[in-house]
Amino acid sequence: MIFSIAMPKKESLAQLLRFGCVGIVNTVVDFGVLNACIFVFGVGDHGQNYVLFKTFSFLAAVTVSYVFNKYWVFAGNGRNSRIQEGLLFFMVSGIGFILNVSISTEMFLVASKFLPFRHYTTANIGALVGSLITLLWNFLGYKLIVFKKDE
Repeated sequence: MIFSIAMPKKESLAQLLRFGCVGIVNTVVDFGVLNACIFVFGVGDHGQNYVLFKTFSFLAAVTVSYVFNKYWVFAGNGRNSRIQEGLLFFMVSGIGFILNVSISTEMFLVASKFLPFRHYTTANIGALVGSLITLLWNFLGYKLIVFKKDE
């Protein structure tokens, strides 16, 4: 009985650690695409390009995320068909997208007004805050909704 109770916690910890590794890769993709767009096109004096660039960067990262989460983090888990799983993944990710872009954009706008940094720096501050908050939502959503293990 004790072993069966401890097992899910150990598995969850391993999943969380793998999820963290995937999160690092996703963050590199997210920030890489965001900063490439800013470098090539500029963020604009009032951040008018930021939402579009953040959208592109988030979509690139979520595509990488699906592959790693499906085949590595939550491998073998799932009770849904691939179509259901994909739809649930993109639903959870879509909510994460709204959270990420909204929080990132608000933080960028606030940081741009109150911090003595260039727009490039405040854009990255906003992206970091949005990513950290979205991380928790995504892990719980993927674990409890998308790749939920049959008990």
